[in-house]
Amino acid sequence: MNLNLLDKLTEHPELISQETDQHYTISNVSWQAYEALLADLGDDFPGLRVHYLDGTLEITMPGRKHEVSKDNIAGLLRAYFEETRTRFYGLVRVEAQKRGAEPDGSFCVGTDKELPDIAIEVVQTSGGIN
Repeated sequence: MNLNLLDKLTEHPELISQETDQHYTISNVSWQAYEALLADLGDDFPGLRVHYLDGTLEITMPGRKHEVSKDNIAGLLRAYFEETRTRFYGLVRVEAQKRGAEPDGSFCVGTDKELPDIAIEVVQTSGGIN
């Protein structure tokens, strides 16, 4: 697996679109390599989405339309929780049984838990890890 993918992409700004989602899929990736990539990325790429399932790594760079949809859905949920005085907690990363995902947004309702009760995933293009 080439962990310098993001460096190579930033060297070619013509490949990066602000309007449409872009997907990059890499096969035969170990769980350790996935965790190392997440550690290397840290908080330097806040819009980047990384998913892992059974050795397949998918990196998505969401476009503007995706981000607007995500923010609208999360805003509506937050407004509902506040209006109904429902205690909620936002989560960022979900990990279960060697499957890793960073949903667009997720919430625990009532109490803070390891796994969310609600996960938001905006999908506007076909393809990717099912």
